[in-house]
Amino acid sequence: IIPFLGQKNYRPTVMEAFKLYGIQIIPLLCKNVQERLQPLSVLRFIPAAMQSFHSKEAVHHLLSILTDNDLTIRLEVVRSLSAIRTTHPHLKFNRYKVVSVIFDECKLHHQTLSSMHAQIIISYRNRNKSKKEIGDAERDARTSLLELLERRLDSGLERIFKLLGLRYRQKDVAIAYEGLLSQKQEAQQNAIEFLDNLLTGELKRLPIIEESALDISSEEELQKIKHKIPTELECFKLLLQGNDLKIKLAVLYLIAQQKEPRYLSMVENLLNDTDPKIRSFALEAQQAITAEA
Repeated sequence: IIPFLGQKNYRPTVMEAFKLYGIQIIPLLCKNVQERLQPLSVLRFIPAAMQSFHSKEAVHHLLSILTDNDLTIRLEVVRSLSAIRTTHPHLKFNRYKVVSVIFDECKLHHQTLSSMHAQIIISYRNRNKSKKEIGDAERDARTSLLELLERRLDSGLERIFKLLGLRYRQKDVAIAYEGLLSQKQEAQQNAIEFLDNLLTGELKRLPIIEESALDISSEEELQKIKHKIPTELECFKLLLQGNDLKIKLAVLYLIAQQKEPRYLSMVENLLNDTDPKIRSFALEAQQAITAEA
């Protein structure tokens, strides 16, 4: 019945069936995620199914898939752990594992932010060029990539703060998170100070805190962090090495619109990728570049 998790109408019945089966279903559900025994559209609902048991077994197995390659599965795992922590605060969480994953998430967040800054700067430069040089297709492709990166930033920030909620009081972390998301600069500053007092040990050095309050559309803010911004080539390499399929496809589509020969070797490396969509987009990009040469 696991495949029926992907169908909204059957989901509540499937969840109920799991409960009737008992906690011995948890390792099997975990195995389905780890070994990709179902499509992603099904696997993304497995963390919620595991959460419904509210047990130490559920916590243990959710922690084992906390570093899953798929970012949407990771978000669902973090949400499920956070929900268990809220309703069953007596259950123990592996602090070392949580702290380690927080640092991994911060690294990903920083890379995403750097990529966004790189793309925004390129967009600014492109605005000064004639429309003849920068076609509408390339502009649209760049806008799509930026929107995807922005969504990745938002979900990454949610994962980080829900993880912090597994380490500290959830109410305190929620207040700080709300402050950082505020449009008011004063609220953001208060949130940064509050977090500085809340965080302890290694977590006190989290770079994410100040970065999350940056206005990424402001040229003045961009100048402040200019030394950290990768070139477009570095940016594309970084994104193509990641685990976000939509972003990889958006990068390949943008490369196809640009037809830049310097990206050819990067594209050719993906012609034999395991994912058929990536192979297809890489081939289109390769053809676009070589046709222009």
